[in-house]
Amino acid sequence: MLSLNYIRENDRTIIAGLKKRQFKPISIIDEIMVLDQKRRNQKNEIDNILAQANQKANEIGMLFKQGKTEEADKLKSETVDFKEKSKILQESLQQTTAALNDLRTKVPNIPHDLVPNGTSEKDNEIVFTEGEIPKLANDALPHWELASQYGLIDFELGSKIT
Repeated sequence: MLSLNYIRENDRTIIAGLKKRQFKPISIIDEIMVLDQKRRNQKNEIDNILAQANQKANEIGMLFKQGKTEEADKLKSETVDFKEKSKILQESLQQTTAALNDLRTKVPNIPHDLVPNGTSEKDNEIVFTEGEIPKLANDALPHWELASQYGLIDFELGSKIT
């Protein structure tokens, strides 16, 4: 999964790489950028509210020390509002983060600049070959069938047979 910092700093490069892979929903990068900014704004807002709540808590402590309990009680009711706002924003932040992570998992890795455009291995360019490529018999079995046949892996239980 591509990191948010990498996406933020290289969004146009990523889009070019996705086009090279023929990845159709290119707008996903823009959606990620929008959600990331929303998440960052929500985080800043939560931090500001918590800072204000801390400031009020300090003021309340000072008022109690000075014996001004009525003013302290009045400020206490304001801190309840801060806690409610913080809780609502925290839930919204969690939803935004979940949506952001969901989108990020849908973005494939970006191919190197030297990789040719294409959609399959047939589009790749052969740079060099070495040795002979073995010709398998038509009745050759794939590795998973050989592993089952020789009792190396039990795919039904997902454990190694000893």
